[in-house]
Amino acid sequence: GGRSGGGEGLFELEGVRFLQGDAMGGPMVGGNLNAFLKLAGTELFPPLEGRILALEALSSDAPTVHSMLTQLKLIGAFEVCAGVLLGEFTRLGRLSGPDALDQIVADVVDTDIPIARTDSFGHSADSRALRIGGMYEFADATRP
Repeated sequence: GGRSGGGEGLFELEGVRFLQGDAMGGPMVGGNLNAFLKLAGTELFPPLEGRILALEALSSDAPTVHSMLTQLKLIGAFEVCAGVLLGEFTRLGRLSGPDALDQIVADVVDTDIPIARTDSFGHSADSRALRIGGMYEFADATRP
């Protein structure tokens, strides 16, 4: 699981599984993919260097998620971030199945940065909160 710099319960992420790599750490940035990308090109867009990029989406379908991740790729996000943590992609999963996100990410992200998934944050009633700017560390519990 992922531990943040203090706090439990609401901020504790569980069920983190790695799609690529086996560990990542750093300050957390991101949130809802659509809302986050609205900041791109503005002074409000956070620096991504050395940070974990957390992303989730409520109402985006497969072509939209592919397009938004491609935009992040084009602005260099996957070249400089410490890793990507994917939360719930509610509509995508409902329309295209639980493996659709993995396939889109594999198609778009062409770097070897760590990528992990968890259903702990998103738009569900039991979603956890992320401390934006808080320090997080994640490691693949299935690897020695």
